[in-house]
Amino acid sequence: MDAVPVFMFLLALAVVGLVVYFVARTMKPSEPAMDAPAPIGFHQRQRMDLQEFYEAYYLKPGSSIHMNDVQQGLTMFAMAARVPAELLRPTDRVSDFGERGHNMFSTILATQLQAAIARNPKLAGSKVESLDDLIQLAAKAEPLSGE
Repeated sequence: MDAVPVFMFLLALAVVGLVVYFVARTMKPSEPAMDAPAPIGFHQRQRMDLQEFYEAYYLKPGSSIHMNDVQQGLTMFAMAARVPAELLRPTDRVSDFGERGHNMFSTILATQLQAAIARNPKLAGSKVESLDDLIQLAAKAEPLSGE
C-alpha cells in the first residue's frame, strides 16, 4: 500500500514536467530553417515607410541618392525576396534570405544590373550583395536613364 502514494506522486511529477517542457518549447522561438525566407528577427523589426527609411539612411547633406532611387531599390529587393519592404534595411544582404537569395540574384537583380551597365558601362564590375548596393546602383544609373 505504501508504493501507491509514491507512484502517484512520481506520476504527477512526470505530468507536470511534461507540461512545463511543452509550454517552454512553444514560448521559445526555434531557429529558422536554412531556406527560411528572412533572417532571424526580421519580422520583429519596426516597420518603416519609404519617407522614414529615406530620412534615416539616405537624406544627408551632399548625398546624390534621391527618394525615387531608394524606392526603386526597396521595391526590387522586396519583390525578389518576397518580403515586406517596410521591414528591409540597407544592410540586408541577398545571402540573408537563404535559398531565395540565390534565386533573387539570378532573376530580378541580375536583370537590373545588366540594364544599368548597358546604360552606364562604368558600372561594369559592380556587385549587388546588399539592399544598399542596389540603391547605390539605382542612383548611379539614374542620370543616364533619361537619355
